Amino acid sequence: MTIELNDRAIYDEILALTALRASCRRNSDEESILLTRDSLPGLRNMARMMFADTVVRLGSLVKSCNMGDTDPQPALPYSNDSTQPLSLELDGATSEKSLAIKRTLEHIVAAKVLEAVASGGDQEFAATLRCQYIAATDALRETLGNEDNCSTTAIFPHW
Repeated sequence: MTIELNDRAIYDEILALTALRASCRRNSDEESILLTRDSLPGLRNMARMMFADTVVRLGSLVKSCNMGDTDPQPALPYSNDSTQPLSLELDGATSEKSLAIKRTLEHIVAAKVLEAVASGGDQEFAATLRCQYIAATDALRETLGNEDNCSTTAIFPHW
C-alpha cells in the first residue's frame, strides 16, 4: 500500500514542538530554539533528508518511495505550490491502519529533523526526540508485522 505523507503536517509538528518547548522554558535561564515559518526552506531540505533516512532504515518493508525530482519553489515557501511529494509503498500496510501509519511516519520525519536541529544546543530535547522516533519506528515495524527485522536502536556518542 502506498502512503503519502503530508509535508505540511511535518512542518506544523516541528513548529509546534519548538513553540511549546520555548513556552515551557520561558521562565528558565536556558534558551531554547524557536523555529518559525521563515525556517521552512531549510526545513524542507531537512525533511527530505530525514525521509530518505527513514526509508533506508525501514529496509525491506519499503517496496518503493518517491521524493519528487524537483525542489520546491524556495521563493514561495508558504504557497500551496511549494509542497513536496513524500510517499512510500510499504509491505504489510493495510487500509484500516493507513492513517495511523501515515501519521507515525510524519512524526518520525518531524522528530528526526528537530533532533538534528536541537542537537547543537539543547541536548535534553534532542535526546527526547531521538527516543520518540526510535520508539515510533519500532512500533511501525511491529505494526507492519516485521518486529524481528533489525531494530533501529543505535549507540549515540555523548560529546
